Amino acid sequence: MPIVATEPKRLSDLVKKEFWISEGWCRKVITVNDTAGRTYAFGDALGTITASGKSQYAIETAVDGSEDPVAIFIGKDFDTIGQDLEVAVTTDTEVLAMVRGPLVVGDQALNLDATYDNQTKIDAAYASLDSVHISVETQV
Repeated sequence: MPIVATEPKRLSDLVKKEFWISEGWCRKVITVNDTAGRTYAFGDALGTITASGKSQYAIETAVDGSEDPVAIFIGKDFDTIGQDLEVAVTTDTEVLAMVRGPLVVGDQALNLDATYDNQTKIDAAYASLDSVHISVETQV
């Protein structure tokens, strides 16, 4: 049977509770500069590179500070929430991310890299997000 229609992911797929929505407290436009060209998907965990203060896709084996997720990609801007974004290699790109809480996100919609390959590493990633008051909770 052919696919009739598709729709982008919704913010509610990821965000279960966001405080101070009207002030935009949890969301911020940040600069990413990734060492590998990639497509950022809605819900990707982002870490901050210590030397530059810019963010990139969080990979557990990184040694530049970005291995500790502290933000979650949600779109290019407020009009494209839920849509993926192509990010060119080593190019400053502004994106919209969830950067602080109080915020509760669902674990099934949060995208951690495959290098977070055991529960200890996953727990460390969740603890890193919790350090900026982003709580990851089990989705049912």
